[in-house]
Amino acid sequence: MPDYIVSCTAGSTGSYASNDEDADPLLDLNGMEEGELPFVTVGVVGGEGGGGDGVGKIVCLTTETRCQVNRLQGMISIATDGCARMRKVLDGIVKDHGQAVI
Repeated sequence: MPDYIVSCTAGSTGSYASNDEDADPLLDLNGMEEGELPFVTVGVVGGEGGGGDGVGKIVCLTTETRCQVNRLQGMISIATDGCARMRKVLDGIVKDHGQAVI
């Protein structure tokens, strides 16, 4: 297995209709929050982006809700950041398991 995909959801504190310019992005929404707030799911593969920033390549970006464009960049940014952090944890687990098997 050369690599794996890490995915994360991110949402916005304001609803679509609120037109709140100061709505904050939220990371890893639960089911109730996904039912009430606009959200996106981002899937990332790889750990080293083109800029060497530790963020991989986005291979999946989905949403099932309406979202204002001015909030989308913040939601994508926080989701890719969450994916990078989860990948570090998963890499450690995979390495520990590999050491135990060897």
